[in-house]
Amino acid sequence: MNSGELTAKSGSGRVWVGCEALVMRGIRRHLLHERGMDRGAIHTHGYWKQGVANHPDHDLGQDV
Repeated sequence: MNSGELTAKSGSGRVWVGCEALVMRGIRRHLLHERGMDRGAIHTHGYWKQGVANHPDHDLGQDV
């Protein structure tokens, strides 16, 4: 792995992502649309949002 590149073996797997909300949406979008992962295999959680006070910590990015 180099330069932030992730390679995965073929077959089933699961991904858990927890980070800033907008970054999480970008990662989720990439996994769904460019990597072709199943929605059920991805759990994403935006715990905070830059510049937003009291962003709810239940932001799962389901709108992506």
